[in-house]
Amino acid sequence: MSRASNKLTIAFVLPDARGGGAENVTIMLANHLSKWHNIKLFLGKLRGDNLKKIDSGVQIVEIGTTRGAVAVLKINRLSRMHKIDIMFGTLGMAHAVALNSILLRRKTKCIARIGNTLSEDVKNWSGVKYVAMYLYQVVLILADVIVVQSDFMKYDLLSFLFGAFKRHSSIHRIYNPINVEMLRRLSCMDAGVDIGEYDVVAVGRLSRQKDLQTAITAFSMYRENYPGAKFHIVGQGLLVKELIEHAKSLSVESYLVFHGYVENPYPLMKSCRIFLSSSIYEGFSNVILEAVALNTAVVVSNCPGGNAEIVVEEKNGFFFEVGDYQTMYEKMLKAVDLEVNSNDISSFDINRISEKYIEVALEK
Repeated sequence: MSRASNKLTIAFVLPDARGGGAENVTIMLANHLSKWHNIKLFLGKLRGDNLKKIDSGVQIVEIGTTRGAVAVLKINRLSRMHKIDIMFGTLGMAHAVALNSILLRRKTKCIARIGNTLSEDVKNWSGVKYVAMYLYQVVLILADVIVVQSDFMKYDLLSFLFGAFKRHSSIHRIYNPINVEMLRRLSCMDAGVDIGEYDVVAVGRLSRQKDLQTAITAFSMYRENYPGAKFHIVGQGLLVKELIEHAKSLSVESYLVFHGYVENPYPLMKSCRIFLSSSIYEGFSNVILEAVALNTAVVVSNCPGGNAEIVVEEKNGFFFEVGDYQTMYEKMLKAVDLEVNSNDISSFDINRISEKYIEVALEK
């Protein structure tokens, strides 16, 4: 980050500080940029495991709500009160920030960061709700700048919304950042659990999108080759009981370890033989990038999203088609013997990525 640039007052806007990928990225950027700029973190609700990760140089401001028009107006008031130059909104708050580009015209630059592949996201809905969600996404066009995390997401954005965004003058692909120095330092700490030579790990929310059922099925087949292997699952969500029942049906429930939220999952990710991701779709998976940075072989779904922009087949990992547990299992066997030791992750470095965020914020 150039120290010669003018000091800016920047607000990052999130629903809360839970332990998800978008929250991790936002807090990482806020912490890093606070070395050179006045950084505020506007949170809809003051809650979440990631609160402890926020540096003292970042001022936390509670909006008080995450709901619709009320959130939009409260963000507007806070932006004026704190004299915000640039405001980044992500997750549900991307839409609230986009709407504020009208209310704060020429006062604050409003940037919407899209965190997922929109065409896949709305498939969770049907009928009237699908139409409502589609129109909800169109609101993003009001933002001064739109940021996506992968080339795939940019293409999806342009095609899914029937070209509406082709008229938008400023859509930028900026990969998620990674703090390599911090990551490697944290990965050398004690994992706090016993990790076997052939153990595997997955990290992420326990949601339908992550399709851990496929990963558990593939693991049950993998265990026949490596009977002592365990499957470490890091993350929170509503599907724990359902996943346990699925594991029971395959007689592998005693070999699954549900860790819940883990503040530092990196020793576990580094020590396990394989990192797994069976998502139905992604935006840009920071946790896959982190596994690659730790030289852990990855086996990931070739799903809509940015996975193909991180993983190089047979160099740092392997792909399988969404839901194809047979191929996932076969690729896991190949990954066991894959030596990963030369990943070039310089293009994802936090210094380079934070520079790009400031560049797009200051563009005319």
